[in-house]
Amino acid sequence: MAEEQDQAQERTLPPTPKRRRDAAKKGQVLRSRELNTVLVTLGGAATLMAMGAGMLRNIREYMSVALSFGGEATRDMDGDAITQAMNIAREHGVDIVLPFTAVVVVLALAGPLMTGGVVFRINLLQPKFSNMSPLKGLKRMFGTRALVELIKAGLKFLLVAGMGIILFMMLYPRLLGLGLMPLNSALAEGGQMLQWFLVALSSVLIVVAAIDLPFQAFQHFKKLRMTRQEVQDELKETEGHPEVKRRIRSLQLQASQRKLEKVMPEAAVVITNPTHYAVALRYDDEVTTPIVLARGAGDVAKQLRALAERFDIPIVSAPPLARALFFGVREGQEIPSKLYRAVAQVLIYVLQLGNPENRLLPPVITDEDIPPEMRRGEDE
Repeated sequence: MAEEQDQAQERTLPPTPKRRRDAAKKGQVLRSRELNTVLVTLGGAATLMAMGAGMLRNIREYMSVALSFGGEATRDMDGDAITQAMNIAREHGVDIVLPFTAVVVVLALAGPLMTGGVVFRINLLQPKFSNMSPLKGLKRMFGTRALVELIKAGLKFLLVAGMGIILFMMLYPRLLGLGLMPLNSALAEGGQMLQWFLVALSSVLIVVAAIDLPFQAFQHFKKLRMTRQEVQDELKETEGHPEVKRRIRSLQLQASQRKLEKVMPEAAVVITNPTHYAVALRYDDEVTTPIVLARGAGDVAKQLRALAERFDIPIVSAPPLARALFFGVREGQEIPSKLYRAVAQVLIYVLQLGNPENRLLPPVITDEDIPPEMRRGEDE
């Protein structure tokens, strides 16, 4: 029991998207019965107000047709007449019930769609014997959720009963006056009062729904909270074990190191960003145009700089040129003519380094030396 409490206390991290998707597959989505009740009752009452007059008219016509018969009609009624009477009853019944039923069904679906969406899973229909445990049943009966449900039920009763008493006291004189009115007028007046009565009673349930929805949201996301271990396990499942990823990265760097060690002795210069990117250029008697020998970013750029120091290859920091070469030229390709001027400045500086009498400063390559279409920002 103590371990369960410790685990519950550790669930402080918000649920990941995968956790929410898995919970939805199990049917664990945000639900508020009070919201559904408010939508159905209030929407149904509003529908009665909008369509009540037409529904009463259809009822009156149906009753008039259904009750308009005499003794001879009943004696002479055959099968066709009975079928015709039933068809008339069905048509009038559909006209009366269908609009109201359609609105109620739409509102009943709107509640789940507004919260967690409609979820239908076949596995949720399978019986769970764990739910038949008496201990779990007692826990549900005396738990926090049961207490909240009891409070909501009491609040609903007080609100509805209080509003019912207030409305009855307000409408009491009009109710007494119905007996003195003609039948049609009394029915119309009574129907109007009933409509407003239903709307008022339904409206008070908004208070309960306004309390229940945040509580259900809090409980739902509290149940989905995760421990640090659960987050780590999920990362391992989705992205692989960190140890494996590090091992793969290490093997990739080793392969890159072996490849660079073969080609770097041919490099004439390494142009850097100075830390993010590095590009090795080859330029000797065998080639007429400088060629990109190797290029890299991040760890590969570090390897290029380390190998340049190892093979005593000049390293020149020229960020705009390094970015342009890295993004614009592939390994084995000649540099484009648009970069001749900038690369020439670097090569002239490198070629003159062999003369100890030359005291040259490294060339300063700016964005102005790079064609606009090949320029890259510092954050790239």
